[in-house]
Amino acid sequence: MLVGSAFLLAAAMLGWPQLPGAAAPADPYKAFEYRLRFDSSDIAGFREYSARYGTGSQSISLDGGESYDAGFTSWAADWVKARGGQAVDPAPARRSIVVATLDDAGKQASAAQFGLCLVDEFQAVPDPSKGKSAVSVLHVHLTCGYPRLPSAPR
Repeated sequence: MLVGSAFLLAAAMLGWPQLPGAAAPADPYKAFEYRLRFDSSDIAGFREYSARYGTGSQSISLDGGESYDAGFTSWAADWVKARGGQAVDPAPARRSIVVATLDDAGKQASAAQFGLCLVDEFQAVPDPSKGKSAVSVLHVHLTCGYPRLPSAPR
């Protein structure tokens, strides 16, 4: 028997109708210090953010978040399916993103741009108590840029 968030995730995957919930607030990411953006639109908010920079690629982790954007969750879930060997549409492929950091007053303090991002890990569950499109994003890990290939031994 499925209980709690496992039931909600299964219900969403099966296309069952969701419980009526409140509509997304005017600024649904107000409580979050970090905002994830696609195409100049805020698509998710997160409490934790870290980035590691390597030669030719960056590794980004975002945790403790929320999203009301179905396009983001679909893109992330498709990449996870592809990495698991399932066939997916290659069109959504890599995306350019921005991670904006907000100050205590809610104003943007800084922003980091990343290109050619793909999803390595994505853990999320629907949150119908916050609206039918609300998703609690527990963790997302992205790799951006071109990973440098090791050179052949001589």
